[in-house]
Amino acid sequence: MSAMINIDEELNLAINSSDISILHKLKRNVNTVVRRALATNVHTPKEILDTLAYDPVLNVSYMAIQNPSCSVVRDFNHISHPCIKCNEHIGSNSCNSCSVLQEFNAKHGY
Repeated sequence: MSAMINIDEELNLAINSSDISILHKLKRNVNTVVRRALATNVHTPKEILDTLAYDPVLNVSYMAIQNPSCSVVRDFNHISHPCIKCNEHIGSNSCNSCSVLQEFNAKHGY
């Protein structure tokens, strides 16, 4: 994506775009939140979702396998961190006020 585009515009494209060339560019975005939003887009094709299913950031790959167009099957049952499976706050910065995360951190001494 262009260096002139801001995160809100990238998120909007990741969530709503059906332009395949834009979606292909977004799959390589450095911002995890953008790739995670792309994984939830109903227009994201199987090829991109299957790539995102192996993203090194687990909450990106988890969201990709949740998309019905993804053909990859992965087991995330062993993952206990709540941020991996969270589908709240895509694109927002409210993780610091998340009660589920605060409870998890307190339980694990973070």
